[in-house]
Amino acid sequence: MKSKSHLIARKMWGGRAGLFGTILSFLLLPVEGLWRLITGIRNRYADLRTGERIEGLPIVSVGNLAVGGTGKTPIASWVARELTELGARPAILQGRYGADEALLHAHWIPQMPVIVEGDRSKALTRALAAGADVGILDDGFQHRRLHRDLDLVLIDATRPLDSLRLLPAGHLREPLESLRRAHAVVVTRSKSVDPELAARIESLHGRPP
Repeated sequence: MKSKSHLIARKMWGGRAGLFGTILSFLLLPVEGLWRLITGIRNRYADLRTGERIEGLPIVSVGNLAVGGTGKTPIASWVARELTELGARPAILQGRYGADEALLHAHWIPQMPVIVEGDRSKALTRALAAGADVGILDDGFQHRRLHRDLDLVLIDATRPLDSLRLLPAGHLREPLESLRRAHAVVVTRSKSVDPELAARIESLHGRPP
């Protein structure tokens, strides 16, 4: 059940909170600026490092730029099923706050290891010990401590890329320009990709979705 503050934030981010939302969004500008600065420094630092990895355990990351669901868990599970059909032994690596998602993965693919661990490096070691030969990060785009062999970023077609606002004034965890470090962009909740949305993604990412 969503909290009252979360519902207010969703309305503000969508421009549906009226005058109160406009004032609150303005007041949050300094906090957003600080978030943008910290995110930029963190990403710059990560760009200069080589992510941690375990030999013989390639990593697929499924993530997004925005707060809220974009279909990460179903896509991560789909990737796991496809890899299983190809003869791989994947394990889902879930953060400490992903207990509900872990239950869904365990329900959808009962025999697959699902590791809930805040320290993703420890999760890699546990995945290897469980017999996995591929690790799948559910909600992993911002967890840059780890190397990833395939970085998938999901964009919800029902929430167009019409806002550059970062948390807490907007719903983005990091700027849209961060799409450039993704290997591929996946548009969810749509039977087809709107041409304008596709062009916007291509301009940001450098490749078509």
